[in-house]
Amino acid sequence: NVAANAGVATHTSTWNDLDDWIDNFAFDFNTSNPTKQKTGGTAGVSGGYNWQNGCTLFGVEIDTNWAFGLNDTTTATPFSGPATTLTIKDNVSWWGTARTRTGIVVDNVLLYLTGGLALAEIKHDWTVNDPVISRSEAFSAHKTRWGGVVGGGAEWAFSDQWSLRSEVLYLYFAEDHQSGFSPAGNQTVHFNTQDSMLVGRFAAVYRWGGTP
Repeated sequence: NVAANAGVATHTSTWNDLDDWIDNFAFDFNTSNPTKQKTGGTAGVSGGYNWQNGCTLFGVEIDTNWAFGLNDTTTATPFSGPATTLTIKDNVSWWGTARTRTGIVVDNVLLYLTGGLALAEIKHDWTVNDPVISRSEAFSAHKTRWGGVVGGGAEWAFSDQWSLRSEVLYLYFAEDHQSGFSPAGNQTVHFNTQDSMLVGRFAAVYRWGGTP
């Protein structure tokens, strides 16, 4: 089967400043581990194969998807002191999964659970600007992230070849570790970022066989 899908995705990101890098510029940011969420759109294509034994179905599926609007910029300032700013940028450009699924077919409706591998292109940027000492420092992480995915859904076959699908997926990615040298603190600083996505989408599915 092949399918085209569209829906909504929410990206959640938690950044951990493990060495209090921002305190080299100003204290009392209270943002050493901020968590941010951004909701946007997603659209993609998928392909897979299913086996049916009685009312039980097993299948495999691979999909690739574009993300729209999953980019966010947050600026933080300390509670007191000079006008130092911390700017945190996140962006998800695309994501995909390779999954198995299993479910039960009742008449022309399939109810299923699914899980497997996930990957996504995620970029993070962190910049501190201190106008008092005329200094700016920045670090970034830009890579393809691997993780896992679980979810479930339902598929309704309204003809021999066509069906409509709705599903919810939760993607979680391995923690991203970054480090670099900070001249302001004369030290090596370390960061880690935890990312996850919650996706709800609908798909139109074309099947060469007669099963969902």
